[in-house]
Amino acid sequence: MEDKSASQLTVLHVDDDRSFLELAATMLEREHDRLTVLSETTAADGLARLYADGNEIDCVLSDYEMPQMDGLEFLVTVRSEFPDVPFVLLTARGSEEVASLAISAGVSDYQQKSGGIDQFALLANRIGTLVSRARMQDRLDAVERELVFWKEFAPAAIVVEPDGTIITASATSSGLFGADQPDALLGRDVRELVHPDERGEIDAVLSRIVEDREEHVCRDRTLVGFGGEQKRTTVQWRTITHWGQDAVLAVMNDFPLESDGVTAPP
Repeated sequence: MEDKSASQLTVLHVDDDRSFLELAATMLEREHDRLTVLSETTAADGLARLYADGNEIDCVLSDYEMPQMDGLEFLVTVRSEFPDVPFVLLTARGSEEVASLAISAGVSDYQQKSGGIDQFALLANRIGTLVSRARMQDRLDAVERELVFWKEFAPAAIVVEPDGTIITASATSSGLFGADQPDALLGRDVRELVHPDERGEIDAVLSRIVEDREEHVCRDRTLVGFGGEQKRTTVQWRTITHWGQDAVLAVMNDFPLESDGVTAPP
């Protein structure tokens, strides 16, 4: 799904009962004033709408009993092409068999039509919850893809909490600091990895990045390895969201500007 404003929510509703489609659109949009309902009367038309406007659709709501292609078949097709879009299946009659098949096919929720208007308040709330979860997962997936990339391919890099604690480290960073493995850096204070004379400057950088929301800071730093060796190199700092929390990404040039081999003072 496209990363849209959380204030906007678009639902594709597919049902061969036109009167129910009209009622559902009216009631859902009344219950959730930022929700827009797109209505189609066949699964085929619903798929066509998804193919045309898939990036704009946040949730699919479908009846089960429909001619030509029923709701389960529609669900299976949607899951194969749009695996991350929340899908809610509605049925006029409850059935454990249908519910079991829907769950196996990847339905997000399964509800029985009640015949009254009270159902729409609950349905609007449920749709909102499902979309919020899907959007959060989209953001987490994007962060994970970025982290996987730089952990494997980028120069030496670490992710630091606002207080300076290292919570993630790339494979390359271990060699830069003389560690046997990246995990050796986890839990350490990032200040320990720079020359004592420059540790106060790290506080200033973290403050600018985290508190002032400055997007990017680049500075030359004297790094101190596990064996006390010093390396002068460039460190680029920028703010990121790491698993939903504010953090700082520090990318270090793995080709030091200079290395004097002098042991850092205690």
